[in-house]
Parts: sequence; structure tokens; C-alpha cells
Amino acid sequence: MTLIDERVLPTAVRRLFGDDPLPEQSWALMADQDRAFVRGVTGADILDPGHLHVGAGPDERRRHRAALEDWHHSWPYLRTRQTAEAEMRYRTVRSPQPRRTADLIPITLVTGPPGTGKTKLIRRIAAETMCQAAWDARIGISAPLHDDGLFTAPRRDVVFVDLPKKQAEQQLFALLCQQVGAPYDKDARAAFGRAVERHRIRWVFVDEIQFINFDGQTGKYVHDGFKSLQNMGVRIVLAGHDMRQQLAEQRSGAREAARVQSEARWMLIELEPYRRSTKTEITEWRKILHRIERRIRLSGHKPGEAVLSDEFEEYLWVATLGYMSHVSTLVSGAVNVAAATADQRITRKILDMVAVEKRAQDGRAQRLQLWDAGRFSFRQSWR
Repeated sequence: MTLIDERVLPTAVRRLFGDDPLPEQSWALMADQDRAFVRGVTGADILDPGHLHVGAGPDERRRHRAALEDWHHSWPYLRTRQTAEAEMRYRTVRSPQPRRTADLIPITLVTGPPGTGKTKLIRRIAAETMCQAAWDARIGISAPLHDDGLFTAPRRDVVFVDLPKKQAEQQLFALLCQQVGAPYDKDARAAFGRAVERHRIRWVFVDEIQFINFDGQTGKYVHDGFKSLQNMGVRIVLAGHDMRQQLAEQRSGAREAARVQSEARWMLIELEPYRRSTKTEITEWRKILHRIERRIRLSGHKPGEAVLSDEFEEYLWVATLGYMSHVSTLVSGAVNVAAATADQRITRKILDMVAVEKRAQDGRAQRLQLWDAGRFSFRQSWR
């Protein structure tokens, strides 16, 4: 489902424009592709189905069930203490200015174990950056668009790509070219450099950067490409699993030099699974679960009922080890199973039948057995 009127911004999208007094006008300056990205990140096209009224017929119940599934699987971005600190660290680096290259903007690398919320964070930052850049364009802060008298290239201040698999030397920059509709040949890196000037690109976000082999020719090529973008005043933001370890494992002379250069010039933001051993950590964990349960739309639960943050808060940590993607998988699956039951309530039996990702699923049964027996320690390292 798409927005009925592009001129009327949903609240979730409007928030990304901050204090912009005319967000609708700024929104209109964004490329269609960027607006679609922002809508996807904010979940603006997923409508709250609410609760089904008594006496609904079969067709209405079926439509409501389908809407419930979309709603419960549209996992929102949760600004927690950890992600708020990550956002603040991201903002410690100045915004890029076109053609101002006296001081290279350091590369920002969001890293940590899989399942800690890196993709949610980087996508949220990218969406907010798109909206803020549109505001800049509206009031004339941004550089004017390239116009050769025949063609005016569309403005694309921000480019975001997900790497789908391991990449060869040219593939990353070919993907970047494709994102802005720029032509490229055998030298995709040079082609994207021309696109930066043409489309006034100031930010490049790359998710799943672990698919780049930095301990090989591909890594050297990408290092050099990033440096050339930095020389053009572009800010580069990357996200990838356990990248500190990958960079540390480089051994050859040239590759070791690249590693040292990376660690010296890259600003690392590391996310971790949420812990639950101290009073502060328990409070934070409960707050996270409370924000999640506010989205539950099951008739068996009263609005605002503390089903996750109270009844199952210990269970959920034992089952997921505090990995947010695993929490998402477990809760979304349990809610949709419960929606098909007569009681429409989340139960221990339902939670037990929903599998999570391998990192937390391995050993899950044993951990829960210890917890049931009262012998589970939240202070022990289970990872």
C-alpha cells in the first residue's frame, strides 16, 4: 500500500525532518527512490490494523488477519540507550560540504556481531540524512545541480546500497552507479566518481560490507575507491558484521598497511547484544520490551498490557541472548501464531515453538531448562 497523497506526510516521516517548517516542500524535492526508501524505513505504508470489532464477518476477519501479519512483521526502529549513543557518535563528524576537501571526513563503520541492530541503525540514519539534505536543498545550502545546458541530473545527496553477496573488484561501484542510474563501463569506480559530481552526492551508505574481502585485491581496490570519494568530500558510512576482527586478520605487508590505514581513519561504532545482569541493564531491557509490546494487536491482550516486559521478560532474554534481530523473529512469529488461536494470547507454548536465528537457537533448549530449574545465571557469558 502506498501513501494516498504524497503531499501529506505521515507522522513517522515528518519526524525525520526535525524542525523543518515546510517538510512537505522539502519532501517534494527528493527523488522517488529516496522517498520510497524513507517510507520503508519508517513503516509509513504499514497501517495500524487496530483490534477487530465484535461481529466482524469472515471477509473482514481475513482482511484484518492479513493486516495484522504485515503490522507485526514491520519491525520499528527502537531508539534505545545504545542506539542513541551510536547516533550521537555519528553526529560528532561534520556534514560533508561539496568540493571542500581540506580535511578528509573519516569513514564511519558500524560493526558488531550479527543480530545487534546494525542494519536498522544505518538505515534510520540514512533516511534521516535524506530528509535533512532535502531541507538543505530547499533553502539553498546545497550546491546547485549540474546543468550542461541539455540535461539537469536529479539530486541524490544520499546513496544507500545493500551488498547481496561477496563482491568482486568492480561490483560495489557498479551497484552504486545503478542506484543513481549512472552509466558505467569497465571502470565503475571512475564512473561513480563522475556521478558524485553530476548528482551532488554527499553521503554513501553501504550495508553488509563484510562481503568485501579486505584481505585481497578487492579490498585494496575498495580502499582506494573510498579514498577517492573522501577526496571529493563524500562521507562514507559502512555497516558489517565483526569488521574489527576481519581487518585485524590481514597479514601481508600491503594488506597490513591497509589495515593500519583503516583503523587510523575509520571511526568505529560497535553495537552489542543487550545484557541483563545489572539493575540498569534490566531496566533498559524492560523498556525495550515495553516499546515492542505496545505494537501488539491481539484481542487476548489489553492495550498496554505488560505481557513481554513483565510476564516473559526473563524468558525472552534467555531465548535470544539479547540479540535484537532474534527478539524480532521470536516476538513477530509468536504474535502471528497467537492471532490464529481462539484466545489470541502469547503463551509459553507458542514462544517455545518459534525458532530464532542460529546464534541464539543453538543451546536455547539447554538454557531454558536451566532457567526453569532456577539455575540460570544472567551474569554468565553465554555467547
